[in-house]
Amino acid sequence: FGKGYAYYIGTVAERKFYERLAEKILSECKVPYYADLPANVEVTTRTGNGKTIRFVFNNADQVQTFSFEGQELILQPFEMKIIETGL
Repeated sequence: FGKGYAYYIGTVAERKFYERLAEKILSECKVPYYADLPANVEVTTRTGNGKTIRFVFNNADQVQTFSFEGQELILQPFEMKIIETGL
């Protein structure tokens, strides 16, 4: 309790402002930020036992093709792929 941070944004800014703010906050918290993901694609990361597992979700109703961590991914609408490293 009392050791966290709160951010108050008292204005309406352009999208780029919020993207930079999110990148800064995530960097301070040592959370990966993936700036080049297509809209409606999200990544959730879990680590433990020497492994990193990333769940890559396409929340769009259209196919998404993009590069992620050196791999070309093609995700069908609402598809999820699991990427494991450190096995």
